[in-house]
Amino acid sequence: MTTRVETIVIGGGQAGLAVSYYLKQKNRAHIVLERAGQAGNAWRNHRWDSFTLNTPNWQSALPGAEAPGNNPDGFLSRDEIVAYFERYVERFELPVRYGVHVESVAPKVCGRGYVVHTNSGTFEADNVVVATGLYQKPKVPAISPSLPSDIRQIHSDEYRNPQRLPAGSVLVVGSAQSGAQIAEELYQSGRKVYLSVSRAARVPRRYRGKDANWWLAQMGTYNRTADQLPSPQAKFAAKPQISGKDGGHTLNLHQYVRDGVTLLGRLEGVSDGQILLGPDLKENLERADKFESDFVKKIDEFIEQNGIEAPEGTLPILRDGYQLEEIRELNLRDANITAVIWATGYSFDFNMVRLPILDSDGYPIQKSGVTDYPGLYFVGLPWLHNAKSGLLFGVGEDAARIASAIERDTRWHRLASAAAKQTSAKTNLEFAGKVALITGGTSGIGAATAKRVAELGAKVVITGRRLHEGHQLINKIKQRGGCAAFFQADLAEPEQVKLVVPFALESFGRLDFAFNNGATSGRNRLLIDQTEENFDRVFGVNVKALFILLQDEVRQLLAQRSGGSIVNTASVGGFLAVPTAGHYVASKHAVLGLTKTAAVEYGRYGIRVNAISPGAVRTEMLREVFGTEAALDRMASVHPIGRIGRATEIADAVAWLFSERSSYYTGQSLTLDGGLTAQRPLAEHNSNWSNEESIANRQAVHSELAASQSRLRSRSA
Repeated sequence: MTTRVETIVIGGGQAGLAVSYYLKQKNRAHIVLERAGQAGNAWRNHRWDSFTLNTPNWQSALPGAEAPGNNPDGFLSRDEIVAYFERYVERFELPVRYGVHVESVAPKVCGRGYVVHTNSGTFEADNVVVATGLYQKPKVPAISPSLPSDIRQIHSDEYRNPQRLPAGSVLVVGSAQSGAQIAEELYQSGRKVYLSVSRAARVPRRYRGKDANWWLAQMGTYNRTADQLPSPQAKFAAKPQISGKDGGHTLNLHQYVRDGVTLLGRLEGVSDGQILLGPDLKENLERADKFESDFVKKIDEFIEQNGIEAPEGTLPILRDGYQLEEIRELNLRDANITAVIWATGYSFDFNMVRLPILDSDGYPIQKSGVTDYPGLYFVGLPWLHNAKSGLLFGVGEDAARIASAIERDTRWHRLASAAAKQTSAKTNLEFAGKVALITGGTSGIGAATAKRVAELGAKVVITGRRLHEGHQLINKIKQRGGCAAFFQADLAEPEQVKLVVPFALESFGRLDFAFNNGATSGRNRLLIDQTEENFDRVFGVNVKALFILLQDEVRQLLAQRSGGSIVNTASVGGFLAVPTAGHYVASKHAVLGLTKTAAVEYGRYGIRVNAISPGAVRTEMLREVFGTEAALDRMASVHPIGRIGRATEIADAVAWLFSERSSYYTGQSLTLDGGLTAQRPLAEHNSNWSNEESIANRQAVHSELAASQSRLRSRSA
C-alpha cells in the first residue's frame, strides 16, 4: 500500500526539524522520516559523554524557539542538546516518524513527484526534502586493517569516555575539533596520548572581550557564499580547533606538548607493528599558528575600521611543538599503545536519490538547496547557501527558504496540473494508455518524437547514454502532464541493450510502439583506410543493437496479442552512396533489410514494421558536423524546398507510422529529405539559379561536405 503526502522530509535532525517547523507554520501537509528511534540521534548516540556544542547558546536556537540554556554565552552539554530537541518536537507537535529508513527516492513516471521506498512501506510525495546532513558514515583510513589485531580501534563516533578504553596509551589520529577535544580529555584523565596532527586550523575561544563566533558574525564571515571559496572542495575543510567544554576554551597543541602529549605527523602506513609517519608535523603546527594570527589580525582591523570599543587583546605565544624532534616511525608495542581512535571525519552518500544530482565530489548540485528537479530539495549541508548553512546558527534561514519554495512551487504545480488536465482532454484516444519505447531519445529526433507521442497521450520510455539530459527530458514531459521514464543504456553494450524492453515493461507494464532511433556515424574514412574496429562499432550500434531490440520488441508484442507498430531509423544513406561513409551506409542498408524482413514475418500478427530515412535535419549533431550556420545555409540551398528538415517534422512522421492512419503501411521506408534524393545529386539544376550560381553553390556545398568529414575524423580521433 502506498501512502500519499504532499511533502516528505528525510532526516529528523536540526535541518529536518527546522523545515518541518516552517511547513507547519504554512499549514503544508508533510511528514518527517527519521531512521533513529528518538530525537537528537546525532548527539544522543554519536558523541562522547562530555561533549558540548562549540557554538554558544545564542547561536544554537532552532526556529520558533528560544535560545537554549540560561547563559547566552554558555555551551550546551550533550544531554542538554538532546533534551532541547525532544522538547522542540513535542512543543510544536512536529510529525516525526521514528525508525523509518529511507531506501530510495525516485521520480514518479507520471506527473510531478517522487516515490519514496522505506522499510515501513512506500510513500508518494510532490516534494522531498533531503535533510540527512553530510556526516553520515564514519570514515576510517584504508590502513586500519594493517594495525596489530590486539589493538582496539574505534572511530570518534564510537568514543564515549576514557574508562571504556583498554589500559595503556592511546593514539588519536586527526586533530580537528573532535580529535583535539578527545585527546585533551584523554590526557587530562591521566592517559599517555599520541596525537597524529592533521592540517586543521585554530582560533581562540575569546579575543578582545568577545567569543570568536561573535566576531565571525559581526564581520559577516558566516554570510560568505560557496562561490567565494578557493575551490569546491574547500567546503569540506575540517573545522578549526576550539572547545565549548567548561565554559569554552582555546585548544592549542603547543599546550598539549607541555602537558605531555606526543605530537606526530600524518599517519602514512603500518609495517611490522610500526606506524610510519609523515614529516609534516611542524608544517601543520605553523599553519594553525598562522591561521590564528591572521584571524585576530582581521578582528583588530575590523575594530579599528568600525570604531568599536573593545579591550586590548593578547594571546599566549607558545612554541613547544617546534622543539620536538619529528618521529618518522613508532613501534606501537614499545609505546604501549593499546587503542587507536580515528578522528578522521565522515563520508556521505546521497545515492538513495535515483537522479543525476551529484557533482564529482558526490555533493548535491543545487542552488541554495533547490535542485533542477521540481520538488526535490536539500537542506542542512555545509555551504549549501552560505558558511552557516550546516550550523544550528544558519539552518533556520535555509529551512525557511526551502519551505517558501515548496509553498510557491506547489501552488504553481496545481495551476499547471489544472492546465494539463485541460490539455489531456484533447489527447488522441488512439494513443491514450499506450506505451512507446524510444532509443537514442535524449536529443534531436528522438527527443522531439518523445515529446510528440507524449502530447498525444502515450506513456514514453526513453533510453540514451546521457543521464542528465534524459532526466531533464522526462521532467519536461511530466510537467506537461505526461508519463515518462528514462533508462540509461549504451547501445554499443549488448547486455545493456537486453535490459531496455524489460525496463519498459517494469515501468508501464506493456509495449505498443517502438522507435529504434539510436545510432552512431563512426569515423569517416575512405574504404581502404577504414578500420575493422570502427566498422564493428558502427554495426554493433546500428545493426546488432537493432537486431536485439527487434527480437525483444516483437516477442513482447506477440505475447500481448494486440499488434503494434515499430519504426526504425534508417537514412538516405541507406540507398545512396556517401564517400568516406561506407561503414555507415552499409549499416543503414542493413537497417532497411531488417525492417522489411520483420514486416513480412510478423505482419499477420498485426505488427507493422517500417523505417524512416531522414536527410539533413537541423539537430545538435548536424550543427556539430557542419560547424557554422553559414555552412548549414549552404547545405539547405541544395534542397528543392530550400531548407533543412526539423526534428519535429520527423517526429510527426513517426507518430503517423505509430497510428492507425498508417495501418496499410508496412515494410516500407518513409523518406524525409525535402526532395534532396528526388533530384540529381547536390541540385544539378535549380530554376532559381543562374548556371554560374549553380556551379558556385555546388562547389561550396562540396567543400563544406569535405570539411565536415574532416571535422568528423578529427573529432572521432
